[in-house]
Order: sequence, then structure tokens, then C-alpha cells
Amino acid sequence: MEGEISNVVARTLALRIPSRSSTMWSHVMPDAIDRDEDAINQDTITSIAQEMHYPLPVVRRVYETEFARLKADARVKDYLVLFAARRTRDALLSGRV
Repeated sequence: MEGEISNVVARTLALRIPSRSSTMWSHVMPDAIDRDEDAINQDTITSIAQEMHYPLPVVRRVYETEFARLKADARVKDYLVLFAARRTRDALLSGRV
């Protein structure tokens, strides 16, 4: 019986632990989270520039525009980098830069 209760408590606690992008974590080390986001974005920009043979400043401008546009309306921010990268590649391929 006691083992069952501890399993229920453990499962309940596991369900209540917020994800890193949750608003519950927004007060915890915001600078560290921003640095992580900046590093991930920079890696993504560099990767796209190398992969598509575009100048880094052009890719950065397009990516940052797409990222900001998506972030402004996003409720879930877990996939922003993925979607911004996709939209950046699409814009570069279509010549809309």
C-alpha cells in the first residue's frame, strides 16, 4: 500500500514539473536561458549560412526577422528555432531576401 502511494506521488510530481520554456521558469536565471537561446540561434544561423552558401549577415537578418515574427505570437516556444530555420531556408531558396 505504501509503495503504491509513493508511486502515485512520484507520478503526480513528475507531471507538475514545468518545462524549461514554461512561464513558471521565467524568473529562474533568465540571463542563462537568454544566453542559451542566443547560442542556439547563432549556431543555427551559422549552420544555415554554411549549408546554403549565403553570407552570414544575410542569413542572420532573415533568421532574426523570422524568429522575432514567430516568437511574438508563440504560446509554446519549444520549436521556434526549428520553424525559424525552416522559414529562413525557404526565404533564401525563393530569393525573397
